[in-house]
Amino acid sequence: MSETVLTLSLLNERFSASAVHRGNVLNNWERPEPVTDLADFASVLREAVKQTGYAGTQAIMVLAHQRLAQQLVETPPIKGRNLKWFLRGRVKDLKPFPSDAAWSYQPTLPTRNAQALLLHLLPKELLDQLVLACGQAELQCARVIPASAILQRQLTELPLEQNEVALLAAETGGTTTVVIGRKDGQIYLGRTLSNSWNVHADRVNVDLTALCSM
Repeated sequence: MSETVLTLSLLNERFSASAVHRGNVLNNWERPEPVTDLADFASVLREAVKQTGYAGTQAIMVLAHQRLAQQLVETPPIKGRNLKWFLRGRVKDLKPFPSDAAWSYQPTLPTRNAQALLLHLLPKELLDQLVLACGQAELQCARVIPASAILQRQLTELPLEQNEVALLAAETGGTTTVVIGRKDGQIYLGRTLSNSWNVHADRVNVDLTALCSM
């Protein structure tokens, strides 16, 4: 990874960018208008480059999107190529859209019955659209990261005992992203709730209560 990177945050319709060099944030910019359509996303990225003064090419995007789905998947005790082969079959069964899926996963702590992981599913054409827009803005999209993966990293910063379990939630542009995990960064579950506590705090509270009882 380059020492200089442009970190992009697309949380549903809310967009921001930060120019980072050797882990230090040089400039931040948040777009005042929502990103309601990705058809001209390249122009948004060009504005981000201009406003942050970014002079490199590498970009990393944190994503929360209404078409990004998450599923907790139990797996047999396999790794490597066999695990990927198994997951390809599960992706076909679990994707909530008819088109091809781009997918990634986060390891989770085992369930009562088996080892498990959190599967992230995104329409491939949407990922291709994001990558193409980066190219049009003369950026190289090095990675697209689900918002729950960022929350997972924050677990290690919480004042928890080693095996204490916490629920960590963040407002992600009209939705709420949640992870349940431990101080060591291992998670039990990740989920994006369709409501924001800024609009429907009562509904979010019901959903969080349901997650805690799982």
